[in-house]
Amino acid sequence: MGTTTAQPLPTDARLWRSVSALADSLNAGSKRPTFTVHSLRHYVRFAEQNGLAPHVRRLGSKILIDEVGFRAWIDAQGQRAA
Repeated sequence: MGTTTAQPLPTDARLWRSVSALADSLNAGSKRPTFTVHSLRHYVRFAEQNGLAPHVRRLGSKILIDEVGFRAWIDAQGQRAA
């Protein structure tokens, strides 16, 4: 995991999903899931260290992840500054 930080998106571009709903959305149509609920919870657990924090919200025990922001965060992973 890189420490690339994704930039926060405008609030009108956000699509908040629960962890399981995000996993379903990301894996739609796949025979084998790429992102499991377990892997998403791992990313959330270390969100401060891996740069995902701007796209995670906690409401009590409920965890919500912005799908648009998560996809942008994934796109930024592994990219190195030139």
